[in-house]
Amino acid sequence: VLVASAVAIAAVNADLLVRRRARHRGLASRLGVAHPLAHRARTGLVLGMFALVVFTLTFLAVLTHVLSRQAPELAAGAGAGHDLLVDSSAANPVTAGDLGAVPGVEEAIGLARGAVDVQADAIDGEVRPWAVTGFDEGLLARAPPRLSSRGPYDSDADAWRAVLEDPTLAIVSPVFLQQSSAPTDSLFEPGDRFEVLEPATGVGVELTVAGVTSSDFQVNGVLVGRTLLDGLLGPNVVVNRHYVAVADGADPEVVASTLEGQLAPAGIDASTFRAVVDEALAAYDGFLRLLQGFLSLGLVTGIAGLGVVLVRAVRERRREIGVLRAVGVRPEVVRNAFLVEAGFLAVQGTVLGVALGLVSGASVLAHADLFGTASPDFAVPWAALVVVLVVPLACSLLAAAVPASRAAAIRPAVALRDA
Repeated sequence: VLVASAVAIAAVNADLLVRRRARHRGLASRLGVAHPLAHRARTGLVLGMFALVVFTLTFLAVLTHVLSRQAPELAAGAGAGHDLLVDSSAANPVTAGDLGAVPGVEEAIGLARGAVDVQADAIDGEVRPWAVTGFDEGLLARAPPRLSSRGPYDSDADAWRAVLEDPTLAIVSPVFLQQSSAPTDSLFEPGDRFEVLEPATGVGVELTVAGVTSSDFQVNGVLVGRTLLDGLLGPNVVVNRHYVAVADGADPEVVASTLEGQLAPAGIDASTFRAVVDEALAAYDGFLRLLQGFLSLGLVTGIAGLGVVLVRAVRERRREIGVLRAVGVRPEVVRNAFLVEAGFLAVQGTVLGVALGLVSGASVLAHADLFGTASPDFAVPWAALVVVLVVPLACSLLAAAVPASRAAAIRPAVALRDA
C-alpha cells in the first residue's frame, strides 16, 4: 500500500518536477520524458515494478546491516564480562584451575549443567525436557548477563542475586519451552510460574520467573542457583561449562585455540562469545540474503521488462520517429531520447524504492525488540545502497540501448510510407 500510494503520487505529479527544469533541458531530454508523462498509467506500472522490488531489497539490506552491527552488543550481553565459552566432556570435565594454568587466561568461572523435565500452563501442561544451568557468585563478579525484563528488581544484578539467594526463583530465556529458536515473544514474564520435575522422584518443584535473558545463544536453558541444581540432580551435577576472561592484550581467538590444543584430552570446545553469536545469527543473515537474491532476480526480470516495453514503444512510435527525422532531428537525438526515457523511469522507481525502504526500516527498528535487546540504532547500509542505486540504472540503460539504436536507425521516408 505504501509503495502503491507513493508510485501513484509520483506518476500523477511527475510533470511538476519536469516543468521546473524544462528550460535547462535539451531536445532529447524533452522528448524522453514526454511519452511517460502522456501515458501515466503505463508509467505507474513500470514505476511500481521497480519501486516495489527496490523497496524490499533496501528494507532487507537495512535489516541485514543492523543485524550484523548487533553482534558485538549481543556477545557482550551474553558473556557476563567474559570473552570465551568453554565446554568440556561431562565424563572428563576440565576445572577452572586447568583453564587458569593456560597462558592468556585471567579468570575462569564454572557453570553446572544438566537436563530436567519442565511442565507449565503456558504450554497447556505439557512436559518438555529442557537444559538447566546452575551458577554461583562467580557469574556476577564482573557483569551479570543482560536481561530483557526483570520485574520488580532495580537492576539486572539484583535479579541475578535474588535467584542466587532464593531457590524458588529462576531466570529463563526468550525461547524457553518454545519449539523454535527464532526471535519471538517470550511465553514467560517475571512473576510467571512453572514446575521442574525431580529426575529421581518425578515430584514437581515450582519456580517463579525472576527475569528473562536478552538471548540464549549459548543454550544455558533455565538458570538457577547452584544450591537448587544440586538438590535437583544430586550427584549427577557436572561442572563442564566455563566462562573465561582473557588477560589484557591477549587475543581471545588465539587463547581459544591454545585451550583446545593444550586440553585436547578433555575434549573441550572453546569459542569466543562473538563467534557463538555470529554462528547463531548466520542462519538469519543467510535467510535474509537468500531473499535478497530472489528479489534481485525479480529486479533483473523487471529491467528486461523495461527493455520489452521500449521495443514495443519503438514499434508504436514509428510514425512519430519518422516525422522527427523528417524535420531534421538527428539520429543521436532520437537514440538519446529513448535512453532518457529509460533512465527517467528507472531513477524514479529506484529513488522511490530506496527512500521508502529506508523510512520503513527505521520505523520498524524504532519499535523492534531484536533478540530481547532495546530498539537497535538505525544505520544506513551505504555499500548496499550504492549497488541498489547504480545497478538498476546502469542495467536499465543497457537494456534500452538496443531499442534506442533501432529507433535511431529508422529512415524517415520508410517510416512515413509504412504509416
